[in-house]
Amino acid sequence: LRAEPESSPAPPQPASDPVDRKAVERTVRCFDAAGHLLRWPAPRGDQILALWVLWSKIPPRQEYSEQEISRLLQGLHHFGDHAILRRDLFGIGLVFRTDDCRVYRRIEQAPPATAAAVIGQVAHA
Repeated sequence: LRAEPESSPAPPQPASDPVDRKAVERTVRCFDAAGHLLRWPAPRGDQILALWVLWSKIPPRQEYSEQEISRLLQGLHHFGDHAILRRDLFGIGLVFRTDDCRVYRRIEQAPPATAAAVIGQVAHA
């Protein structure tokens, strides 16, 4: 008779997508009480979190021309560069854009935990 090896317990599963509280605090400080982006954060990770907040303010399942999405973004920030916001929303996969740049649409997806925390805090500021 051969002894069967004892089955070891499954390793503990890591917490799913932990929230980076420091990044949340830094990013939330870039928004005013009305939820407008006051300044473009310096760290790239914070920029991405700020873009998630803007993404959350784009109505879902609607198509926008470049001019319309630019106007929408102009109303969501105060530092005067809606083009960087538009390009980065597309660049990180939060907004779909046709090849000719004529149509923009929010891509529906669940935000990561840290982005969801920032969205929640900015919405309730």
